[in-house]
Amino acid sequence: DLVEHLKNLGVTLDFSNRTNFQYFFQWSNITRIGEVDMRQAKGSTSGMFAYALYLHTIDLLKVAETNTTMNIFDMCSALQNITIEGVVAANIGFGGSPMLSDASVDSIIAALQDRNGTSTLTFTVHKDVYARMVASGKDALVTAKNWTLVSA
Repeated sequence: DLVEHLKNLGVTLDFSNRTNFQYFFQWSNITRIGEVDMRQAKGSTSGMFAYALYLHTIDLLKVAETNTTMNIFDMCSALQNITIEGVVAANIGFGGSPMLSDASVDSIIAALQDRNGTSTLTFTVHKDVYARMVASGKDALVTAKNWTLVSA
């Protein structure tokens, strides 16, 4: 738990001026990350959380419409909780995250840019999450924003 560890040390991490997140938390054993502000990301964000197999919570991920790579969660198989603040304007994928909570899905949907009148983008989720979304009608919220919901 990175949040608790930093609290015990009496320090904070401020990502607000960081511009490159490529492979930043890849293969980490961290279970919980606090706030990650990637709004200034100008460089690559690919693989940012890839294969962080124990990561179950990202308290807050701040994004900007200018972030061009959001397929950053490859094989985050334990990810359950994520809150996104800002606007997601790039394909985003959680295909390797079967335990993504309904509250997390709601947060992601709320952050999806309204693509009506422009080209569609893709929101990929694990097949189990997809089934829950379809059963609850949340798939319609995604398509209403002109996004394509994909089951992985």
